Amino acid sequence: MGIQQTIGEILRASFQSSAGATLPPEFDALLARLTEATAPAARARADRLFKGLMTAAIPALRSYARNLCRDEHLADDLVQDTMVKAWAARERFAEGTNFKAWTYTILRNQFLSQMRRKRFTGDYDESVAEIVLRTPADQ
Repeated sequence: MGIQQTIGEILRASFQSSAGATLPPEFDALLARLTEATAPAARARADRLFKGLMTAAIPALRSYARNLCRDEHLADDLVQDTMVKAWAARERFAEGTNFKAWTYTILRNQFLSQMRRKRFTGDYDESVAEIVLRTPADQ
């Protein structure tokens, strides 16, 4: 049972599987109203739970990120990007699985993506560019 499953969805699934047929329209409408009424409260509770998991994972993620990139500032940016991606994908997190491993995977993939992008960029040094891009005067 996932975090996002509401009472109406649970009842609908249990009654449909036991009856083997579709529900009467009145009962179906009642379950739809029940699902709509409990969805915001369930969502808020799930978000609070997810925020708690994220907050608890930050120190370990910072340590892992610093180990990967060997730069404190890049590591903090990497952890921040990981938190944003994890929050955006919170519906895909399966409750009861290892949250730390899930966020570690997001962080590692984010780090590898940054390293791949960094391959195609170069450092710009103005003094070197001035020497290289200078043309001799032919007067």
